Amino acid sequence: MNEQPMQHTFKESCFEAAVLPKPAGLTWELLLIVVAWTSAFSVLVGLALWVLEGAEPGALGSWDFVIFFTIWLVVFVYWALIFVLTVWLSNRYRHRQTTLSILAKTLLSQDTRPHVLYLRPFDDDDATSRFLVLTSEEQNLAVVMNEIGPFIAIGQPNEESADPGAARLYVKDDCWQTRVRELMTTAALVVLRLGNSEGLWWEISELRRSMAPERLMLLVPDDQNMYESLRARLNVLLRCRMPEIDHTSPVFKTMQSFLSIIGIIYFDCDWQPHFRRLQATPLRQTFWKPGVPILKTALKPVYEQLGIEWKKPPLKITSLIALVALLTLGAITIYAMLVSVTR
Repeated sequence: MNEQPMQHTFKESCFEAAVLPKPAGLTWELLLIVVAWTSAFSVLVGLALWVLEGAEPGALGSWDFVIFFTIWLVVFVYWALIFVLTVWLSNRYRHRQTTLSILAKTLLSQDTRPHVLYLRPFDDDDATSRFLVLTSEEQNLAVVMNEIGPFIAIGQPNEESADPGAARLYVKDDCWQTRVRELMTTAALVVLRLGNSEGLWWEISELRRSMAPERLMLLVPDDQNMYESLRARLNVLLRCRMPEIDHTSPVFKTMQSFLSIIGIIYFDCDWQPHFRRLQATPLRQTFWKPGVPILKTALKPVYEQLGIEWKKPPLKITSLIALVALLTLGAITIYAMLVSVTR
């Protein structure tokens, strides 16, 4: 007898969400980043104003040309160092956040909503833990998933500390399949990041056998060769025709998400797959969590299939102000450089 997929519906008002740990807040790492970038912009603005007020190679003596353009070179090197410093400080800040991680057992005891289960090849944790400024890709995914239900994942055996994101659940090697099967059947949504591992293939075959298709979402890594190598086997295991996906980068980089995934695949009730490409949402993104509006926009049909209210990510006034300021500063700097060359 074929086992029927478990149907899973719920009303948000029947459940209580947990209060997640607060972020690390303002730390010395963030303070240094603010000071560094404030000084970088101040130097650039000061140099541009100096040029606009009449400074030119001829006003600096016999070595005027060398001195003048050495100053510009030093400024650009300083900016490059600021980028390097920001990366280092961001990594330290994210490491601090690992101390605030909550275990899945604790989260599930506090949050009565059906959970969201995150399945992925453990090797991909390196890609999803990379910084997107001050938060990792998995942290951005966790923000969106926690709107649907407590976001949990099986932790890597023997890891000292998990990267911030999904709350980790640790199980013994000899019973992980039983535990994962239990978590699948009670999940509001299963999020599976495509990859090539035997454990993941078992999970995919189990998903097809035991759960409703509307509760499955696939994350498609931005690697066309890998996806094409997996597609034939996915067609067999999921018993559907997986979509062909063009991984060509958009012409305009402002429309690129800069996440390690190119999009998501969700399914109708008859296992008909649909692909949604991730696209940047510049005026809706924030410096802290730039991937959240990108992911949430792509997940609109997933929210609707689960019967959960979807709200469009709001426009961020700070993003608009920052964009106008950068464009203005860029125009002033370019004009100042042109003035210095033509004098």
